[in-house]
Amino acid sequence: MNPTCSTIIGIGSAGLAAITCLHDLGCSGAEIIAVDTDPEALYYARATRKLLLNKQWLNPSLRRSTPVSMQISLERDLARIREATRKDLVVLVGGLGGSTGTRLTPIFAREAKEQGALVLVLPIMPFQSEKQIALLRARRSLRNLAASSDTVMPLSNQALMDIRDGRSLVSRFRILDSLILQILQGLLGLVGNWGRVNLDLADVRAVLGKQFGKTGFIGVCELSNQKFISQKILEVFLNPLRPINPKNVNAAVISVAASQTLNLRDVNTIVDAVAKEIAEDATIKFGVMNDPSLRDVLRVTILGSIIA
Repeated sequence: MNPTCSTIIGIGSAGLAAITCLHDLGCSGAEIIAVDTDPEALYYARATRKLLLNKQWLNPSLRRSTPVSMQISLERDLARIREATRKDLVVLVGGLGGSTGTRLTPIFAREAKEQGALVLVLPIMPFQSEKQIALLRARRSLRNLAASSDTVMPLSNQALMDIRDGRSLVSRFRILDSLILQILQGLLGLVGNWGRVNLDLADVRAVLGKQFGKTGFIGVCELSNQKFISQKILEVFLNPLRPINPKNVNAAVISVAASQTLNLRDVNTIVDAVAKEIAEDATIKFGVMNDPSLRDVLRVTILGSIIA
């Protein structure tokens, strides 16, 4: 069986900041690509690959009236976009409301989807204090993304500001970076690991694949004490950066990873805890994965399909 080919693409300033953090934290299992139209921004980003695109992508009206030489440049860029997104799984991370992420993320999603990839988008929404035009632009781009990808999971910058404690702005953004890392590690672990009870891309596609009126959810938690399983599972659904009503989850894939062989009783306890939180008639599939790096903890990844 061929391994799943995955890529994570950060687009624009917010996307570059996120994938630089992922790269520094050692996110493995996928190629990490930085994309921008600003060479200086790309210079400071850290990624496996970097794509510098023509600024004309940011202004559709200019693209229709550019000279032949510029059209050739844009076609060359489009070929590079298609090459970068010719994968089994494509994850796009970009900020909405500005220029680069708003314009380019839907283009990457469309090209990836047309080539048969499973496309997951993690758009970072603007602060409420930003200009109204930025908020409107973000919502418009969100609709475009919903039409050209399998699953869109918006992440809120505003939620970072709503956390009521004395954290600095930098530490607040680290919370968002940590959530993105957890989501991606959980997703890549689902499609890239083998275990005694295996899951693969087909299981992920069955939950996240394009379905009218539905969106997706991914949450991760680590368990070091079996007494608090129910509490930890509930916290996965109530993450303040993207809280959901677990009763709206009508299908779930559960991955339980450990450094050593799990007994069936532990697995059943975790699966039952998830089943009690989500819809009563939800379809559930689970897998058991081996991860020597976990040592004395269990990592539970929950992938869900949500009724909008």
